[in-house]
Amino acid sequence: MNSNYLLSIIGSVLLHLGLGTLVFWQTDFSIETLAQPKAKKVEVVQAVVVDASKVDAIRQQLLDQAAKKRQQEVDRQKKLDDSARKASENRKREERRLKEAEKKRKVEEKRKATAEKERKLEDKKRLQAQEQRKLAEKKQAQADVKRKEAEKQRKVEEKRKAVAEQKRAEAEKQRKAEEVKKAEAERQRIAEEKRKLEAEKKRKEAEDRQKELEQDRIKQQIQQDLDLERKQREEEQAKLKNRQRQREVAAAVDFTTDKIRARMQKLWVKPPDWPEDGEVHLKIRASANGTILSVEVIQSIGVAAYDLSAEIAVRKMGDLPLPEDEDVAEQFREFTFVFNPNGKQ
Repeated sequence: MNSNYLLSIIGSVLLHLGLGTLVFWQTDFSIETLAQPKAKKVEVVQAVVVDASKVDAIRQQLLDQAAKKRQQEVDRQKKLDDSARKASENRKREERRLKEAEKKRKVEEKRKATAEKERKLEDKKRLQAQEQRKLAEKKQAQADVKRKEAEKQRKVEEKRKAVAEQKRAEAEKQRKAEEVKKAEAERQRIAEEKRKLEAEKKRKEAEDRQKELEQDRIKQQIQQDLDLERKQREEEQAKLKNRQRQREVAAAVDFTTDKIRARMQKLWVKPPDWPEDGEVHLKIRASANGTILSVEVIQSIGVAAYDLSAEIAVRKMGDLPLPEDEDVAEQFREFTFVFNPNGKQ
């Protein structure tokens, strides 16, 4: 009503101004005009008719301009709201990305620490194996020296006996002594060959055992690597599934919150002089099936009546529009709801 009244006043003023201007410009102040009053009266009547149509056109133009400005203001406010919403979404997306990067960094650090620990353990085992091998080689060398020394002593003793036997034997016994010597040599050769065969057999058996142990170790290592790879793959799949589930729950929570806000705004009775940027923070508790159990103002807008209007709107809902997903519904058992009817959430 105020707007229509103001437009009526403006139209009236413009009408009078227009009439006055047209009368002024249509009036002929020459001597001939003064001498002809009847013609002047006809011209004045025509000017008034023309001015009325122009005033209506001007009034309609002013109304169109006012409507255009109101639409421009609505569009500007909508752009501001869209910009604020997009900024909020970008901030949340960046926070999720930073959290995910931090989580990956910790996993990578743990993996590197485990790899370093395994590498040090492997180095320790390798050094121990080298020390054991060197000790075995040293013992084998000492045994070889003792064996050679014993062999040398045995040969010296046999030589001494042979010389003594030769000195003691008669000439007629020289052939027999020679045969004995040859037989002894043959025996030694056979014994030596037998010893070498036994040693070669033992060496081959040791090599075969070593090869079997090495093959068993390689098989065991391959199986361990396969088990580790499978476990890592399963863990990664579980992580991907968990991240996907978290994104789905977060999206469902946002969707449910928007439904609650829309439903509450329909039930809310706006108090007079509600501030442009006013918002109320409410703590809402609900049952598993969505029944609202309690509503508490935890951050006031500054006016008790305004706080009470928001609290009453929540209680009018009775039940929250919860989804069937239990994980999403659990988020609304007790939560903080920011109510801002101007859309600045």
